[in-house]
Amino acid sequence: MSLISITSDFGSDSHYVAALKAHILVVLPGASILDISHNITSHNILQAAFVVRNSYKNFPVGSVHLIAVDSNIHKYKKYLVLEHAGQYFITSDNGIADLLFDIDPSLVWQFADELIVKDDLYPEKNVWAKVAAALINKKNIENLLRPYAGHRKMQSLKAVVSDDKIIASVIFIDSYQNAFLNVSKSEFEREHNGRNFKLYYAPRHPITKISKTYSDVPEGEELALFNENDYLEIAINKGKASSLLGLKLGNQVIVEFDKAIAD
Repeated sequence: MSLISITSDFGSDSHYVAALKAHILVVLPGASILDISHNITSHNILQAAFVVRNSYKNFPVGSVHLIAVDSNIHKYKKYLVLEHAGQYFITSDNGIADLLFDIDPSLVWQFADELIVKDDLYPEKNVWAKVAAALINKKNIENLLRPYAGHRKMQSLKAVVSDDKIIASVIFIDSYQNAFLNVSKSEFEREHNGRNFKLYYAPRHPITKISKTYSDVPEGEELALFNENDYLEIAINKGKASSLLGLKLGNQVIVEFDKAIAD
């Protein structure tokens, strides 16, 4: 299957999206194109990484993912192709490579120098689509890509854990305005270990239990639960947590655990 996904900060009503899709079909007739998101906050690679890493596992082997976020060639100098779990990820050398997976990708290539046009204002359409087609067709790859020994190290998606406390951040807000934190269920349970806790999204408003569903609390009340991707989430039953609780991307959320295990 010739499946190509696109994640970008172009905006869902941008002509850039249509132009990119149309050109993919020119270089790869019959390709299936799937939008992951075009509403990533401008240049926000943390948000882009979160969205892609929670989507790609549902794709078939051989899929190619274009991550068109913060891809300024003058700033980062190189474009990369990552191979992981039988899939390919095309992105800028902006640090997102270290945020997408829990382990290093099996292979990392960089675009051949002759593909890089310094003044190209739309490389995702003019160059990335060509590389995506080559990866799917498994043709001409050696003329387009070169081995790459190392890439930039950036910040981690993981929260900070220390002294009976988790210091987390809001890394994604969905269309329901639920706020996703960079805390996995396994990380939380490892620290929780039967102890009581208080989750502070604001200084005087702790959440003290983990719900299983949104309806575990009365309508209009806030709650915390683990979503289908096992990330800790703050929500309001039939409400908009982001606007009503003042939760924005990058906001700090603290989980404090009691010293002793609860009886």
